[in-house]
Amino acid sequence: MTASTSITIRGTPKNKRPQNTPERKPVAQPRRLWSYQMNLNVKIKRLHPTVTMPAYASEAAAGMDLHAAIDEPTVIPAHSRVRIPCGFAIAPERNDIAALLFARSGLAHKKGLAPSNAVGVVDADYRGEVMVSVSNTSDEDYIMQPDERFAQMVFVPVYTAALTEVDDLDETERGAGGFGSTGV
Repeated sequence: MTASTSITIRGTPKNKRPQNTPERKPVAQPRRLWSYQMNLNVKIKRLHPTVTMPAYASEAAAGMDLHAAIDEPTVIPAHSRVRIPCGFAIAPERNDIAALLFARSGLAHKKGLAPSNAVGVVDADYRGEVMVSVSNTSDEDYIMQPDERFAQMVFVPVYTAALTEVDDLDETERGAGGFGSTGV
């Protein structure tokens, strides 16, 4: 560089920066993993007259909040399970999609409430009411309120596997090691 060269960093030319200001490198822009929005059309049928329909709580939310379609407070006793209806049925436009039902992280962590089977699966050809079997793993009863947000639904692609029965499988470095075999 010559004395007349000027570098712009964050809008301030290097030769015009106050003295004793460290030189800064430009801030890198976050890398986008994809530059498109994936959209899916899903038909939804209201089955409970006052239920709040599923919705994304923020622009980048992966899951849609689900609300309890119950008419009165429902006790979920400690260390037991209760099936909570969501008040709607769905029909994805494609058969290679499933809806996965997850816990809301705050309820799971603070109150011990989560789907009984860890993750619920709603197949693309299921047309009944979406329900979540909720387990209360805490030592205290929990009272679910009508229209309470209690779970979330994420739509995912589904691959259909073509299984081929064989006598032997390919060898790998890991082999049959599982349940902590690669470290705790």
